[in-house]
Amino acid sequence: MGGASRVALFKSETGAEVSFSKETWPYAGRVAWLPDMSGLLVIAGEGVGSAQVWLLNYPDGAKRRVTNDLNAYRNLTGTLGGDRFSTVQASGLINVWVVPEGHAAHAVQLPTGNIGFYAATGNPISWTPDGRIAFISNESGTSDVWLMDTAGTNRKQLTTGTGLNTTPVPRPMVFTSYLPVCKTASEIFGG
Repeated sequence: MGGASRVALFKSETGAEVSFSKETWPYAGRVAWLPDMSGLLVIAGEGVGSAQVWLLNYPDGAKRRVTNDLNAYRNLTGTLGGDRFSTVQASGLINVWVVPEGHAAHAVQLPTGNIGFYAATGNPISWTPDGRIAFISNESGTSDVWLMDTAGTNRKQLTTGTGLNTTPVPRPMVFTSYLPVCKTASEIFGG
């Protein structure tokens, strides 16, 4: 189910791939060589919302996790001496608010809790024709589509699996996913 990302090395003269690490992750992003060429730092993990910093030794490709927390990491760069590196650490609290009839003074924060960092990108929320709210949350560990009423109750997870799901648009429900959808529209809405 789904693809895998890995770090690949290529000879600049010929373009031929050099045998290196066979390690894969559902998501891999930035890489940076250590100055002494003894390894590569890699941003990778189960998804963009939970990516950590890893070290791949060179030339054997053995991996070691450098960070181990609930944050996500984006970019990285090392110092010329190789004794330090910097990275962008992404963490945050993202909630859903409803503003009745456009009156900001009456805005109500829904009791959904933190719906997850990745939900802050793209269009993570929309109204259904029957007045419910479709939204993206990583509460289950992956970026999934959820549904709730306007009070923030009767929450229902609509997608499952390791896919990166974003941008729910109900009428009928469609969304962007990097892996196959586990439920059909008829399974979600009945009929």
